[in-house]
Amino acid sequence: MDDRPDFTQILTWNDGPESHYIGNIWPEQDNTTEMRRYANDDAPHKAIQPILSSFITAFKSGASSQEMAPPGNARAAGSLWFKPILANTSCPQDNDLHSGKPDGYEVAVDVSSWAVVVSDNGGNMTLHGFSDGEEIGSADLVAGLNFGNFSAMREGPQCMEVRSEHGGLVAVAKGGRNVTSDCPDGIYNLNPQILQLVSDDSVGGCASSKSSSSDDDDDDSGSVLAVMLDRYVFWTALLASLASVTGVVGL
Repeated sequence: MDDRPDFTQILTWNDGPESHYIGNIWPEQDNTTEMRRYANDDAPHKAIQPILSSFITAFKSGASSQEMAPPGNARAAGSLWFKPILANTSCPQDNDLHSGKPDGYEVAVDVSSWAVVVSDNGGNMTLHGFSDGEEIGSADLVAGLNFGNFSAMREGPQCMEVRSEHGGLVAVAKGGRNVTSDCPDGIYNLNPQILQLVSDDSVGGCASSKSSSSDDDDDDSGSVLAVMLDRYVFWTALLASLASVTGVVGL
C-alpha cells in the first residue's frame, strides 16, 4: 500500500499474564494461579523479540521478507523454540480441568522450530540444529528471513548454531529447559521454550550440549534436513503459539 503504517501492534492477549508474553511476565491474573504453572520465568519469550523487531521494521517500510535485516549490526539474529515435553509424555489424570490432554494433542509432533534473519553482507553461513548433543539437521542461510524446523527432537537439551563458511562460530542459541517425557509440571505443558541466538564465543557451540543421562549408543536422530515451511504458515504458527498458550495447555 502507498500509505505506510505509523506503528505495528502485536496482540497476544488471552489471559493475564499472557498479554505481555513477548516481553515481561507480569503478576496480574484471572482469579487463578494455574497459569503460573506454565507462564513463568522458566519459559520466557523475550528471545522472540529480535525476529519481531526485524519484521516490524520491514513491514513498516514495505520491505519483503528477503529484505529483512537483523537489529543493530548483527550478522544474524533469530530464535529456536520447542515444547518442553515429548508427544508420548503421560501426565497424571485427576479429573481436574487442567490435568487432561488439550484438544488436538493427538497431532502433537516432536519438532523444534527456528527462524533466523541474516544480514545481506553477512557472508555464506550455515545453520546447524542439535538435540541432546547430536546434530539433527542443517540449512544453508541466505540474506533476509530463513525459517524451518528440525524433525528429530528427543529428550535432553536443544541447541542451534550459525557457522561461517570456514566453520567459525557466528552465533548460538542454547540453554532453557531440557525436553523430557516425565511431565515435570504435572500438566501437558506445551508452552514453548524460546532460545535466542547470541554472538558470544564464551558460550561455546552446540556439540557440548548433551544431557548426562544420554546413551551414546542410542542415536536414532540421523541427519535430518530442516523442513522449510510456507511463510504464511510460519507467521501464523508463530503468532498463534504465543497468543494461545492457555488453549494449548488446556486451561
